[in-house]
Amino acid sequence: MPSLWLVIVISWIAQDLLRALITPFMAVPDMYILALGMLFTKESYNEVLILVAAFIGGLLWDARWGAPLGFTSMLYVGCLIVVKIAWGAVSHAAKTPAVAFFLVFSVHLCASLIELILYRNTVLFPGFSFMMKQIGALIFCLFVHARLLREEMD
Repeated sequence: MPSLWLVIVISWIAQDLLRALITPFMAVPDMYILALGMLFTKESYNEVLILVAAFIGGLLWDARWGAPLGFTSMLYVGCLIVVKIAWGAVSHAAKTPAVAFFLVFSVHLCASLIELILYRNTVLFPGFSFMMKQIGALIFCLFVHARLLREEMD
């Protein structure tokens, strides 16, 4: 179980550092929710702990970046609930890494659109910055998924 918390902490810190460094130029992918979403599709992790981590991480994010307290928590937990419902609707035979990857990325895309609409963030304006955020999300999903696959093989 230590790797669960390691992934969670590293993804939150990495997202925070990248946002501090890159935000004036482009939007940063929500690596924290991507990591939690990829963990959520694995059967070996406690789903309640992942939801609690999403809630706490969202509160810390709001406190750190001045968003309305609890909004990011609501968004993160809501995204994970959507992942859980959609993942539960998929048949056992169809629960492949590609489906998990597509599902988590789709939820990230929807969360990005919600942030775009509610925050009216000019950095996220649909264009180069928004596309780079989604490409970064794809790359991060690949890294987390590769790490989880390696963990399964060990």
